[in-house]
Amino acid sequence: MAGRAGRAKERAVDGRRCAGCSSLLAADNTGRLCWHCHHDQQDQLATPPVNLGDDFWRTDAFIAAFESQHIGRVIKVYRNHPRHLQLRGRALSQDVLARWLGLNQGQISKLENGNPEENIEACRRYADILHIPREMLWFDFPGESRVRARISVPTAVDLVLSAGISSRSNRNGLLAAPSLDSLLGESSSSPQQLINARSHFERMYRSSGGLVAGARVEQFLARQALPLLASFGGSEADQARSQRAVGGLIALAGICAYDSEDWTAAEGHFKRALMVAQRSHDYGFKAYVLALMVNQALALENYKAAQTLAEAALDACSKAPPTALLVDLQVMRAKALASLGNKADAKLIVVGLESEFNKLSKDQSLAEASYVQEGHILAQLSEALSYLGDLDEAQRYAELSLSSEGHPRGKVNKLASLATLEVARGEIERASLLACEMVDSAQGMESRRLNSRFVRLRNELANSPTSVSRDALDRIDSAVRLIL
Repeated sequence: MAGRAGRAKERAVDGRRCAGCSSLLAADNTGRLCWHCHHDQQDQLATPPVNLGDDFWRTDAFIAAFESQHIGRVIKVYRNHPRHLQLRGRALSQDVLARWLGLNQGQISKLENGNPEENIEACRRYADILHIPREMLWFDFPGESRVRARISVPTAVDLVLSAGISSRSNRNGLLAAPSLDSLLGESSSSPQQLINARSHFERMYRSSGGLVAGARVEQFLARQALPLLASFGGSEADQARSQRAVGGLIALAGICAYDSEDWTAAEGHFKRALMVAQRSHDYGFKAYVLALMVNQALALENYKAAQTLAEAALDACSKAPPTALLVDLQVMRAKALASLGNKADAKLIVVGLESEFNKLSKDQSLAEASYVQEGHILAQLSEALSYLGDLDEAQRYAELSLSSEGHPRGKVNKLASLATLEVARGEIERASLLACEMVDSAQGMESRRLNSRFVRLRNELANSPTSVSRDALDRIDSAVRLIL
């Protein structure tokens, strides 16, 4: 007892605190972090952080590096950022950056200290992996421009929703638009044409990815759907259906922006789709849009926001006919709870849901939520169990999800999840074979979310080199170079 008291007194006298959480450091701890923060830091170094704010990027050192148009200097400033020095007491090593970028330490050193990289595709890849804001770069990405204004979808949405949808809007000069016949033909009503358009673009997204489909959805919204909505003079019921159909298109634009890792644009679209849901009193659609926001919060590792949004979505679900979306929301809520350290409650949710899916109606009255099929739920349960550390049970569900039917993009994600699980279980050769199949299945898809998944899986496979994993690494590297 005297020894413990003496050590406690020694810690109190020493007075040094952890740079991460401000707790008192033990006297024999010569570092800057407590034991818990040190281990959290190691976990954070697995992939580049995605939620760095303007205060991180807009420093004098970064501005000078960007003005030099030298990607190596940008990487060097990134490594030596004061944020890393404050948290770790030292800069990020070149080895860490090399692992993130799929290079070796010597290549990072050459990048930082040699001539500027002239391969723009390589610069795009490095900027994408490090989540460098587009507006700070000196080069464009395909189909994008740092100086071209984004199509003004939000402005048009706000105008239409604030003014209502009636033929008077066009006569008052709110939005001049071509006639319904000239835009969409005479064969179908305005609501059905908009619903058909959403289905068309959703299929495009699932087969080609958000980078391709997103631009088309935003063009359709700005040039056709929203002007049409403003000028449409049908019955009150048709007007409500048209407004709701445009809400589905806006939500899809958000999904494409999320898939392109344009987080700000995605959030804006989701909020406007939520406004449509609230004005139409469509609780099922409201729950769906909130589910999209939960998914983005999980991707950004904002677990508290994910939990809050999931609870709001579940409340909306309680006011709508039961669908499988309820299960999807519960699983995402379990992921958030597990990540916040509340694994007991997360486990209770997962155990309760394992048999719940088959009890719910498969009749999807909510067209946008048609993605919530059995294979998707099995994949979600697998990921939740992985969060809880039950790798064997997670692997079983992942195998079941892969054997179920689904769209091409869903298959790629399922293969990536199963390959990641196999790495965690030490099955490197099986993981490598799955990674090769994943790359083959992703051909033709332009998606930064898939790009990020591929890079994470590549880094995990690189830690356990075998002849099979080396082949997988080469194929992933080739795929990542194509997904700009």
